[in-house]
Amino acid sequence: MEAEYQKQVDEMYFFGYRRCMKKNDIMHDIPSLPSDDEDEIPGGFS
Repeated sequence: MEAEYQKQVDEMYFFGYRRCMKKNDIMHDIPSLPSDDEDEIPGGFS
């Protein structure tokens, strides 16, 4: 249950992060993140 909650939090954070990047028009600096970089996203897996 806790892991599922953490997954939802990570997804919400990730989509918010993408939206923020797009809003600031620097999306081109970040190609779609490879799955092996997920743990480098702030607020990601610990």
